[in-house]
Amino acid sequence: MLFAALTVEIAGQALRLTGHFNAPIYNLFTMIEFALVLRIVGMVRPQDAWWLTASLLFGAGMMVVNFVQQGHLEFFLVHGIIAQSALAIIWCSLALWTLAQRTSRPIWKEPLFWFFMGTLLYFAGIIPYLGFLVPLYEHDQPLSRLLYRIITVVAITRYLFTAWACHLAQTQGSWDDER
Repeated sequence: MLFAALTVEIAGQALRLTGHFNAPIYNLFTMIEFALVLRIVGMVRPQDAWWLTASLLFGAGMMVVNFVQQGHLEFFLVHGIIAQSALAIIWCSLALWTLAQRTSRPIWKEPLFWFFMGTLLYFAGIIPYLGFLVPLYEHDQPLSRLLYRIITVVAITRYLFTAWACHLAQTQGSWDDER
């Protein structure tokens, strides 16, 4: 996921610098990212497979509805991304709860704790910005671009947490003490 995110960021910047819209790449990546997060949650909470699938379909449906309402892909599908973010927050919280209930060591030593915590912080951090993005962009584009740094900060935090999770998994030889 880290490599995919880096590729999307490079492509997005290249498109922006050449005067093209980069929102379609981000809209597509958010859907893929959401599916991957739900898949990882499913590894921790396999009993919720049906609900995870329903969440994925709902999130995809919200992106489609948002696209139909918006009529173009030149801007973020804000409402769809907010819906996916809210679902990701719920599922990451449930995964963290599950880890806390079953771990035999301190939870902060669990690689998946760091992954889910970073993902939770990211999705919780982008919702307030995305909620105000459309009216803010319409009235004050420079401020909108400045506040976009919120997403950058929470994304960097998330990927640092994910890198730490990968490091812990590597040194412990496992992502989960239950396996």
